[in-house]
Amino acid sequence: MDPKRKILYVDDELINLKLFQLNLKQYYEIIVSLDPLDGLKKLKENPDIKIAFSDLRMPTMNGHEFIQRAKQASPNTEFFLVTGYYLDEKIIESLNSGLIKKHFVKPIDFDEIRSTIELHLGNAIENMANKS
Repeated sequence: MDPKRKILYVDDELINLKLFQLNLKQYYEIIVSLDPLDGLKKLKENPDIKIAFSDLRMPTMNGHEFIQRAKQASPNTEFFLVTGYYLDEKIIESLNSGLIKKHFVKPIDFDEIRSTIELHLGNAIENMANKS
């Protein structure tokens, strides 16, 4: 059996991390972090993470800043924003620039998350095959 694909989720609220793990652990290896700086470290330690989610509002670093730094460290990873807020100018800018692929509004719809993961993991595998 193939090893589970790794997904990173960074959120400063433990309950959100637990819900993410609980709902998706049967499909993926879920790596979580309560702190964006720790999330950057986990991304570097796990170069096979191809999908990462980040909360928008966190005390040490917001989701946009985390994703900008993470994208430099892991350019082949697809990033998604999770927020309790609807589209704002900064989210639209992040979508238009390609910094994030999509944003999700809390409470999280895990069926939507899973279908998005599958779509983007399929595209990542296809792109890797085309490069070789």
